Amino acid sequence: GKYDVAIHNFAILTGRAVADEKADPLTAVPLRANDYRYVLATMLYFAGRHDQAAPTFRRALEFDVALYPAHVQLARMYEAGQQWDAAIQERQAAVNANPDDATLLVDLGQTLLRAGRLEEALEALHRAMKTNPRDPLSPYLAGIVALRLNRRAEARSAFTRFLQLAPSRYATQIAEVRTQLPLLDSVP
Repeated sequence: GKYDVAIHNFAILTGRAVADEKADPLTAVPLRANDYRYVLATMLYFAGRHDQAAPTFRRALEFDVALYPAHVQLARMYEAGQQWDAAIQERQAAVNANPDDATLLVDLGQTLLRAGRLEEALEALHRAMKTNPRDPLSPYLAGIVALRLNRRAEARSAFTRFLQLAPSRYATQIAEVRTQLPLLDSVP
């Protein structure tokens, strides 16, 4: 919780690592400075200094385009400010950097849902279900989005899949879905 001290110390470490890389590029570990840079950006984020965190995350991405967690943190910052287009762009960049991670697709789907872009949200959640067929969250969210789009059969299918996969820690969502399923049959 002592962010100011940590930020100061990681800024020093980052500077030293960059100086070491410049002094002797043959023996330097090229990602070390960027690792420090990323941690520094994360601490700035946790300290609420988003105006400093964002450019630091961007700088880290300049050195490592596959550093998808930087895109995730940037997306969270944009979401907090309800800057949906920027948040979606960062979520998509995270997916592009690590396309095999279904949780990034779920995150993208949730951000699209919050932004009111339901068709795109459903598409991202379907991709998440294909990428990780054992994840219960993606069919749950897909069912919610399908309901909002008034696609009852699709909602029923997604919710049924969710119930097959959901562990007990999803008790609240399981109860909600069990309440919703009979309603999908009764109303046209």
